[in-house]
Amino acid sequence: MTLKVIKDLINMGAKIHAHTFIPLPQTPFKTAPIKELDKNLKNIIKKLSSNSFINGDWEKQEILSKKIKQYFDKG
Repeated sequence: MTLKVIKDLINMGAKIHAHTFIPLPQTPFKTAPIKELDKNLKNIIKKLSSNSFINGDWEKQEILSKKIKQYFDKG
């Protein structure tokens, strides 16, 4: 459903700024689960990024979110 909205917005001329969810400490979402995007969706986002329809550091944020989760799971 999210992908459909993204494509609809792009067709209307919008540029999408993509982010990866990062559960930060001291927020209501601090214990929220991290869900990795499936491979197909990642490939679609990469394709849209290469065509300049989507920008943002979502790939770096995905790595960071995993590191943050591991850090807080330890303590």
